[in-house]
Amino acid sequence: MKDSPRAKEFAQQTWARPNGRAVPLGRALLLAGLLPALAAMPSSCSLYRITVQQGNVITQDMVDRLKPGMTREQVAYIMGEPVVRNPFDENQWDYVYTLEVPGRAERQRKLSLFFADGVLSHLTGDFKPGSGADDGANGSAGDD
Repeated sequence: MKDSPRAKEFAQQTWARPNGRAVPLGRALLLAGLLPALAAMPSSCSLYRITVQQGNVITQDMVDRLKPGMTREQVAYIMGEPVVRNPFDENQWDYVYTLEVPGRAERQRKLSLFFADGVLSHLTGDFKPGSGADDGANGSAGDD
């Protein structure tokens, strides 16, 4: 099948750009048609989204190793230093762990340790000492 003279004439037509260089009209029309289609795509369409972990990883094993009467140094050895210290109460250490997996709900675990006279007095949060083999990092502890 041969191209008609009219098709050849259309293919040779050009569209002048502001810088004076010519663009074939067929290419300009193709680009003009693709731009609205690309703009209409939702911004949430992406090929890869990463898992985001923030804060101190807290496991049930770590909490089980904590005992009342431990010094701050002993607690820091087991739990690590808290990411953010409470500027209003130096006797409270707050640990927060957040895990955000794409396509799933965000998961957050909290643990607060309280000190009296420089030693661990008690703790509160999503973990309870001695509650078995549950592991807070996999979400089995503290779910409602």
